[in-house]
Amino acid sequence: MMNHEHNPVAVRIGRLQEQWFQETEQHPDYVLARWLIHSDDADFLNGFLKLESSPHGELMDIFVVLFSSFFSSDTFAKAIIVDWIEMYKLGSDGHTPENSWHYQKYEQKLEALASTDTGTHLLLEMLQDFSTFATNDTQPLVVTFIPRSISNYQEYSDWVYNLIAENDIPAVIKFAIVDYAEHNYYSGLTAIDHKKTIEINPGNLDMRGALNQLASQGNQSDPQIQFRICMMKMGEATAKKNKQSLNEWGDKILMAAQRSGDRGMLASAHLIYGGFLMHFNVKEETEPMLQKALQVAKSAVTANPDHATILIQVYGYLGALESMNGGYKKALEYFVKQADSSVEHSLLTIALSSYKNIIYLCHTHGFEKEYEEYTEKGYQLGLVISDQELKVSDYSFIAYHYLGLNQHKNTEKGDVLDQRMQQLYGIDWKENLQNLFKDVATHQD
Repeated sequence: MMNHEHNPVAVRIGRLQEQWFQETEQHPDYVLARWLIHSDDADFLNGFLKLESSPHGELMDIFVVLFSSFFSSDTFAKAIIVDWIEMYKLGSDGHTPENSWHYQKYEQKLEALASTDTGTHLLLEMLQDFSTFATNDTQPLVVTFIPRSISNYQEYSDWVYNLIAENDIPAVIKFAIVDYAEHNYYSGLTAIDHKKTIEINPGNLDMRGALNQLASQGNQSDPQIQFRICMMKMGEATAKKNKQSLNEWGDKILMAAQRSGDRGMLASAHLIYGGFLMHFNVKEETEPMLQKALQVAKSAVTANPDHATILIQVYGYLGALESMNGGYKKALEYFVKQADSSVEHSLLTIALSSYKNIIYLCHTHGFEKEYEEYTEKGYQLGLVISDQELKVSDYSFIAYHYLGLNQHKNTEKGDVLDQRMQQLYGIDWKENLQNLFKDVATHQD
């Protein structure tokens, strides 16, 4: 286990490792582990699990983390099989045919499944086969579900329950899920008949405190250290709605960035300050700060194209500021610049997010000509992006609007797009989006 007593992040990694080790050693016959984590620590747990699933992990178990979205009970197992095989393909460059896992047969079996087959039995067969390939069944294979999105929490919980309760799980195959201490969504899963379940509860990791501690370590006169400290303090001031404190730390972050001589850092300082000011509804102060960020970011990109992400962020913040204050046409101009800049610097998934904002803005405020123009551009961009990248992008939103505009114009093209979306997001992708739109509308009313 890790033991770096002066590194607050390493200490917390060691805490998670120790908690996992103790619980699984005491209950080696468990089938399902439920991580119980505080919401503020969720991203850290995700990173920890990714670390343990890499060659740098220290626990003896073989961790595989899946972020497959849960759309329905009928499609989730099949989505996991697809994502599992895709992950293996991406990580198998160094394998020769002699030492490779033969995933092709599971692709074929999946394709041959009856439409009424949920794929659960095929999933378990595949996991058993992979375990035999990876370690000859000598180490637990821990399959961890962290869905990017969940269409129905109760249905997802029922799916996990049924997976464990209704199937003979090989002893070497273990499953894990992530739950939140504030909600206990899946507490019922710790009492599955005749199956051992365990709870991994590391308590509040206080990652905000750890990051504050880490940020303040080192030479206090170093502009980089000062920058991190200021950023943390600005976040605390904003959370407490203390604008005076925000301004004090904002002035300090600008001075630290100026001292660094780094144009990218200076642009970021203005952007961060402007971003925090947006929480106080003071456009007369926020806009000049963001305009200064834009000016510095443009010069930073001219000197080093690697700073393009800062420029793209600035355009997004300016667009959001205008939209918040009713300047929808001006907001549209900034979002278009954000999309164009993203494409120019080959940051295509970021460009899709920009097109999503553009489409939403145009559709909501009746900019019909622009709505059609940028829906088409977003659709065309998606055609040159891989399925793997599209899965973690906003393309389903763009595809939904594209089909709405073109359903009677080119049915063949629409059918091809719909089929691709079903493969990426499940057969109910449109219905799930509609339900999401309804939820958003309900919360806005």
